[in-house]
Amino acid sequence: MSTSNRRRHSRRLEGMPESKTGLLLEKATALRESGQAVIDLALGTPDYPPPAFLIEAGQKMIVAGKNGYIGSKGASKLRQAVASQFSAEQSVTVDPDVEVTISAGASAALNATILALLDSGDEAVVFEPFYEYFVPQLALAGALPRFAKLSYGDWRIERKELKKAIGKRCRVILLNSPHNPTGRVFSLEELQIVADLCHKHDLIAVCDEAYAPFVYEGQHKSLCSLPGMKERCVVIRSISKVFNAAGWRVGSIIAPADLTAAIRSVNALSLGAPTPLQEACAIAYEHYAAFCGVHRS
Repeated sequence: MSTSNRRRHSRRLEGMPESKTGLLLEKATALRESGQAVIDLALGTPDYPPPAFLIEAGQKMIVAGKNGYIGSKGASKLRQAVASQFSAEQSVTVDPDVEVTISAGASAALNATILALLDSGDEAVVFEPFYEYFVPQLALAGALPRFAKLSYGDWRIERKELKKAIGKRCRVILLNSPHNPTGRVFSLEELQIVADLCHKHDLIAVCDEAYAPFVYEGQHKSLCSLPGMKERCVVIRSISKVFNAAGWRVGSIIAPADLTAAIRSVNALSLGAPTPLQEACAIAYEHYAAFCGVHRS
């Protein structure tokens, strides 16, 4: 067979949209490196630096030799910190040994979750407008998005729209709250709509809560905290984003034990987040409440 007849890439990439966020990031980086002043709105990057306690912890862990592999579950101290903080915040008991996984950022967490839960041809509900990585990650798994439009202007979840999007092959609802790109924090009433339909159709809710600490009015409530929903929720957060060190790529996944086992089997293929940075984030969690409180005020 001549090489001209061979495909140079897999079919799963055909029709997969290129990341506009990635393109904007590359352009902003190139302009900055050329000496131009750039206000970069491509990604959620705060205008304050990472806290000194995080940088110092990172340096300490590297010098201390925490530089080897740590396993796909993630650092024990960090899993304990994630479980403790989430339990206190949402009044939900979380077992760090079998319900928490550390990933290479929230994007890798989402990818591992989608690959662990969805087969080719399965469907997932995506609220529109949506975080642009949702659709490509579904496409990579061979899964199909079913769109449920948020009401225009006030960006509310409408029961009728959500019901219409749930088909026979639907297995997952992707819920992003606080919502990217609108910034909307969904109300308890709206969360209950999602919970009701998850119960009715036996669905799993994959909750992208990367912006949970950045709520300036009211309170973010996780879908996981509603009655009967802990067993149906995968909660994804970005630890490094909280401390404005998004490039460290440290994320967390909270899920029931059976789903955690499946997600960990995929997460193991990337060996998780960098070891010294996980250990540093575990130390930084001692300052979590105070740090988030300062930057909410």
